[in-house]
Amino acid sequence: MPKVSIITINKNNASGLEKTICSVINQTFKEYEFIIIDGSSNDASIDVIKQNEQIITRWISQPDSGIYNAMNKGITIATGKYVYFLNSGDCFVDKNVLESFFEKNIDFKEDFLIGNILIGNKIKKYPNKISLFYVLNFGLSHQSFFIKKSVFEIVGLYEEEYSIVADINHLILALVRFNMTYCYNDILLTSIEPNGLSSFNLEKNAKERQRFLLSEFPVLLKDYQDLLSYNKRDLLKRVLFFIKRKLGLDN
Repeated sequence: MPKVSIITINKNNASGLEKTICSVINQTFKEYEFIIIDGSSNDASIDVIKQNEQIITRWISQPDSGIYNAMNKGITIATGKYVYFLNSGDCFVDKNVLESFFEKNIDFKEDFLIGNILIGNKIKKYPNKISLFYVLNFGLSHQSFFIKKSVFEIVGLYEEEYSIVADINHLILALVRFNMTYCYNDILLTSIEPNGLSSFNLEKNAKERQRFLLSEFPVLLKDYQDLLSYNKRDLLKRVLFFIKRKLGLDN
């Protein structure tokens, strides 16, 4: 069994896919399988895949109904102990990343292994302790963590009805409902494009998050709505908001 299944989702991004493939095959760590899920690209993506077919463990190209449908296809055929999504255009920051990261996780006990990412030219560092407040307020990019394959057997695959936040919803279910474990390492993993899907449409992000909480954790919905309200206020209004809430006046 490989230690990691690296899954790359691609559609009509041949140049990005080529960069991602080079980033993977140059790793000094070799205990991985490399899976590419292509969404029936009509650019040069298939040519790029075929040119590198000897180092790709498995690839498919077929229509999908969205990114999480494609990710679920990759999960289904993955055989590694951990799954990691490195989407087309994303790259490991250097050739030693995986070797350095897994030297610090040699026992492979935790369900999630978390590192840092580079978004554009800014490093996104995560805290040692991940709270529900942090996940709801700031989220975690799926390029920042490795997921034990067994997590999907317990929690299930990504819920494809959520087109933007299915990965974060899945993380919340794993940590809150199933009390799964994680380990943070202060290591920079991957460079990703600055405009991800969930950051591009913040309003839809919030609506999907609220729908998820209403379905799975309705007692938390009001707290999340308060958090959204809090984030929209200036500093003075934030102070007044919490004073009113302490006094029971914010109904």
